[in-house]
Amino acid sequence: MNKYEICGKEYPIIGRFDAVSPDGVVASNIPLLDIPMMTDYQWQRNCLKRRIEHPEYYEVIEDVPATIARLEKWLNEHKKRD
Repeated sequence: MNKYEICGKEYPIIGRFDAVSPDGVVASNIPLLDIPMMTDYQWQRNCLKRRIEHPEYYEVIEDVPATIARLEKWLNEHKKRD
């Protein structure tokens, strides 16, 4: 399987495609990579975990208890989908 390197890490090429920009520039044979992605739920859960474990990292830039409440609300509204 062919691989494509980005910042020193290789990702498998799972396909190729052609594209045309709005101003008509054609790009062809663009590799489609299999790059692992994180869901919104995972991202929000990790944000909550970090604030609970290390509130001192965030207290200078935000109201940590309010952020925790907002993250908990969001997670409850978007029950685990991953």
